[in-house]
Amino acid sequence: MRSITDKYEAGAHTFAEHLKNVSERITHYQNFFKEFVKYTARANQSSKSMQKALELTLGIPQRVHDLVYTNNILQYPGDTNKLGRLIRHDSFEVAEGDESAKPRYVFLFKNKLMITEKNDSTEPTTYTHLATIRLDKYTVSTHVLHEDTILLKPNEPGLPSFSLKPKDTARSEYVRKAWVKDITEEQEAYAAERETTETISEYDMHLSDMRSEFSEYSAGSRPEEGGPPRKKVKSPPAISPTGSSTSIYSGGSSSIDWTTTGTTLEMQGTRVTRTQYGFRTLQESSAKMCLKVTGYPLPEITWYKDDVQLHEDERHTFYADEDGFFALTIDPVQVEDTGRYTCMATNEYGQASTSAFFRVLKVEKEAAPPRFVNALKDRECKEGDVINFECEVEGWPEPELVWLVDDQPLRPSHDFKIEYDGMNAKLEIRDAQPDDTGVYCVKIQNEYGTDESKAKLVVVPDPDKNHVAPEFQAVIEDVECNEGDEVRFKSVITGDPNPEITWMINGIPLSESEKVRFISEDGICILIIKDVTRHFDGTVTCQGSNRLGTTSCDGRLKVRVPPAPPSFAKPLEDRVVQENAVVSFDVDVLGYPDPTVTFYLKGKELKHGMDGVDIAGADGYYKVIISGCTVDAHDGEIICRAVNEHGTAESRARLTVEPMEEESRSAPTFIKDIEDQTVKYGVHAVFETTVRGSPNPEVTWFINGQKMDKGTPGVKIEFVNHDHKLTIDSAQYAGTVLCRAENIVGRFETKARLTVIPQEKPKKAPRFTELLSDITEVEGNTVVFEARLEAEPKPEIKWFRKDVEITGSENIVIRDFDGSVKLELRGIKLEDAGEIRCQATNSEGSAISTAQLGVNRKPFPPSFDKQPKSITVERGSEARFEAHADATPAATYQWSIDGRKIRESTEGCRVEMVDGTSVLIVDTNIHSVSSTISVVAENSLGADETGARLTVEEKKVRSTHYLLLLPYWET
Repeated sequence: MRSITDKYEAGAHTFAEHLKNVSERITHYQNFFKEFVKYTARANQSSKSMQKALELTLGIPQRVHDLVYTNNILQYPGDTNKLGRLIRHDSFEVAEGDESAKPRYVFLFKNKLMITEKNDSTEPTTYTHLATIRLDKYTVSTHVLHEDTILLKPNEPGLPSFSLKPKDTARSEYVRKAWVKDITEEQEAYAAERETTETISEYDMHLSDMRSEFSEYSAGSRPEEGGPPRKKVKSPPAISPTGSSTSIYSGGSSSIDWTTTGTTLEMQGTRVTRTQYGFRTLQESSAKMCLKVTGYPLPEITWYKDDVQLHEDERHTFYADEDGFFALTIDPVQVEDTGRYTCMATNEYGQASTSAFFRVLKVEKEAAPPRFVNALKDRECKEGDVINFECEVEGWPEPELVWLVDDQPLRPSHDFKIEYDGMNAKLEIRDAQPDDTGVYCVKIQNEYGTDESKAKLVVVPDPDKNHVAPEFQAVIEDVECNEGDEVRFKSVITGDPNPEITWMINGIPLSESEKVRFISEDGICILIIKDVTRHFDGTVTCQGSNRLGTTSCDGRLKVRVPPAPPSFAKPLEDRVVQENAVVSFDVDVLGYPDPTVTFYLKGKELKHGMDGVDIAGADGYYKVIISGCTVDAHDGEIICRAVNEHGTAESRARLTVEPMEEESRSAPTFIKDIEDQTVKYGVHAVFETTVRGSPNPEVTWFINGQKMDKGTPGVKIEFVNHDHKLTIDSAQYAGTVLCRAENIVGRFETKARLTVIPQEKPKKAPRFTELLSDITEVEGNTVVFEARLEAEPKPEIKWFRKDVEITGSENIVIRDFDGSVKLELRGIKLEDAGEIRCQATNSEGSAISTAQLGVNRKPFPPSFDKQPKSITVERGSEARFEAHADATPAATYQWSIDGRKIRESTEGCRVEMVDGTSVLIVDTNIHSVSSTISVVAENSLGADETGARLTVEEKKVRSTHYLLLLPYWET
């Protein structure tokens, strides 16, 4: 060290001589500071000031070289002096998106790629700025076919892609490798440091910009400053969409508005299209699946395709950060990537997952109306079975579908699972019940047409089924334990179908993990928690559910925590900010009972909500945010003091506030995103945000893509300084609200959803809009009486048959859905015939609709219940024979004498119908011979025959005897 100092002191002694060899002097300074840093580090002493000096001296020669280029960049919207160190520059053929390539001169700065047009005709050479790309928004790779071409593909929707091919073909391979290496290093460095400031001043250079040998002389590493630390709240994973803000490339195309389809897994890409079943795209494009995961410890993420775990390779890239944002990028996408993608988040407290179906097409198809390739088929099953309806559809665009049962929409639930991938549709009915019997229909539709397919399901009742709602036979008991113990909760539950069991702590559902286990067998339900922490303290709930109801029981888990004095798991850290900036400090405090935490700045206590101070704390995590920092009020020492009955602990840090330099240009930033709103119809919804940027951004509002201004009816736009507010009349608008902030540096957007709850309908008495209709049916069949009505509030429905109220049973099904009422009578009998009445009643009145039910007997062949009798008559008198057969439909009769059929033209015979009885009358003057009489009764189902004997006798001759009386005298 002394020899270096001697050499320095033996050099030039005048100012003029010092300037003769600036480069040599800089080298002397570098060596001097390197030795200081090295020996100070060995002595375990602070060398911060020496490190900063070394950084400065290492950067000066490079900075001089950089100024030759940066001072000649024209039309750059920011300050070129704040671009930082120039890492690399060269000539390329640059293509943006699908446009043809053009000659461009490209500069690589810290996390920036600047594209310019070089002008050699000027002296010195100038470079006209065209675009600046943030490297953290892109993925760099090498073209598969053209290996000398560098590809920059966006990680966010709405950003253009770029390709860069070196102009110097002789050294193109070297140029490509060098640029890819440096770009990758910049991206990795930015991801590690996660600094929000993109520009640096001329002399305030960051350590990572130097690319120096400094690492040789100091083993110390710079603390990571990226993002706020997570709260130490132990919790299972939870998955949500990635958020509402979208960063837009400065000067690029508009962003793509895409949403999710019943899943928290989002998908992005320039050709990605949302569908009813999930997402689709074309091959050779790129796709990015992303989501936000919360939970502490931060969950580990595993990606699956069709239940097979994915691993990173040249086409699949995983992204994760400490804020809980995770993504899977596929580039390029191939047809074989079609499938269901699942993201599983796991930590020691549980699991969470979400999935979405993703289809990859070779090319766009020709438009076609929907049709069924395979239609639904009738099914029959036993009660309790699992039954499936499946069909295959086609059409383009892929048709949307809806399932119906007995013409009523079918909603997915635990018992009704619906699957659809754009071609194959499936309805799975779990634990089928007799009530599920009916006609199932799937309707498909696209913009070119509709089609439908129907099938009937018959569920045969099982007489052994009890159908009982869940009921606890033994409930869980309170448990008290020490932190670190293993605890068990046990309950016994009955029900038919078997109840589905859910365990919760403080209302939050648990899932199995390395700490949490579930056991459920024969109605015995056990929850096991290993290594219990204080975060499990609270109410434990066991909930059982089946189709017939839900029940739950609670127990108290009290976790004893040993007393401990306060300590800091994460202490305060020094901060350096400019005037008027916002600064934050955060700490993690341990101790039991929970310590009281107080913050002091320059000896004065900081209080929430006063002097621009916000303090938030939960479960030992505390964060202080100070707005509008000034040198006089805030530059100094900040102290965090934690106190409980067992002791006191303090953490101290230095807040340095630097005077404001010349205002730098910056892209707009939303300090506060707009948030989703749900309001009742007619209530005003207010969306508020705070926007900063330099120059001051222009803020515009959009509703469902339509720009709003001060003259737009139904909206009110206000702003004060950086605060902006949009008030919306929910009677006129609902949907997606977007706020866009834009200045010459860039553009930023934030989105939220306005959901409007329909206004309460006016009350009205029931009124039948469609009356019941008379029905006549054959006994043993099923009849359905249906009517539609209007009423508010929803009425109570009662059904009557011949003035006797009827309720649901095995043969009587009553349905009431969305204004439609149905009565289904199965296996009707003759005695069921009569008046059917439907009565609807609410608080405003009642209404009645009636109809007649006619029941016809079942068709059957004739059977004689009255047969002709054999008779004997004298010749000349009439012989009468009667016959009647019971039959449906009614029988026709054919009489015969000695096998000869009697017709209307037959002499001496006539046939009459008397009260449904067929009568044959025979004139024995003509038919004087004894004969066999037969009759046949016949209908469409068969015939019956019977007969009798006609005996004809001759008339008897009566003899006359006369008595002769003689007079007496003659005698």
